[in-house]
Amino acid sequence: MHLDTLTSVYPNPSSNGVFHLRQSAPWTVFTLYGQKLKTGNSNLVKLSHPKPGIYIIKQAGKVCKVVVK
Repeated sequence: MHLDTLTSVYPNPSSNGVFHLRQSAPWTVFTLYGQKLKTGNSNLVKLSHPKPGIYIIKQAGKVCKVVVK
């Protein structure tokens, strides 16, 4: 299976769990284990009290691996 990747997510890595997306559209954040953490519908992702690690953001059928330091 081929998944398109989101290319415009910044900052990556993030020190506070806040990420900006290129477009404003519905998104979902998952852990690497597939657990859904948060959903939204904007161009801003704010994770509440994130633990350092790798997360997956899915938006419009595209995915991006992001890092929280």
